Amino acid sequence: MYPMPLPHLLGLVALSAVLGTLVLAALGYAGGLRATTRLLPVLFATLFFLALTQLPLPDPSLLTIQCPLLGAQPNWVPFYTAQQVVTEWREYLAHPDWIPLHLLSLGSGEVEIWRQSRTLGAFLFDTWTFSAVMNYLVCIPIGAFLPSQRLRWRDTVVLGFFLSLLIELTQLTAAWGHYPCAYRKFDMDDLVLNTLGVTLGFAVARRWLRPM
Repeated sequence: MYPMPLPHLLGLVALSAVLGTLVLAALGYAGGLRATTRLLPVLFATLFFLALTQLPLPDPSLLTIQCPLLGAQPNWVPFYTAQQVVTEWREYLAHPDWIPLHLLSLGSGEVEIWRQSRTLGAFLFDTWTFSAVMNYLVCIPIGAFLPSQRLRWRDTVVLGFFLSLLIELTQLTAAWGHYPCAYRKFDMDDLVLNTLGVTLGFAVARRWLRPM
C-alpha cells in the first residue's frame, strides 16, 4: 500500500465520504427517493467507515511481487486480538528490550529506531491495541444516527453485523478478486467489535440523545 501520513489519510477518507454521500443523495433524488436530512449523517458515517477500512489502495504491480502478504493472513479465532493485546501488554511491562512480534520482519535499523523511541504512546500505536480500539470506536457514530431512522435493536445489530461482514469479506477476497491477493486482514475480532460499536452508538443515542 502507498505510505500515507495519518492526517492525509483521514482527509482522503473524509473527502471520499462527503463525495459518496452527495452522489448517493443526488441519485436518490433523481430516482424519486426523497432522502431526508436525517439519512445523510447515516450515509456519511457509513461511507467514512467503508473508506477508512479500504484506503489507501495498494499498487497492484507491487502487490503481485509481495503476495501473499504475511500481515493479511486471516484470523478465524474470535477474541484472538484481545489475547494479543493482553500478551503484548504483559511483555511490554515485564521485559524492557521486548519488541512486538509484527516488527520483527523489519530491518535491524528500523527496530533500533523503534526501541530508542519506545514510549507508552508508541507502544499503543504500534500494537494490536490501537487497531482494536479504532475498530470499535469508528462504528459508534453509525449506530448513533440510527435511532433517527426508527430502527429497532434487532435491526441495528443485524445492520452492524452485515456491514462489518461486507468489509471483512472484501478484505478476505482481495476486493472481490480485483487484486492478486489480500492486502488487508480478515479478522473475526473486527466482526465482533464493529457490530458492538454500532450497537453501543445506537444505545447511547437512544438513551441520551434526542432523535435528529
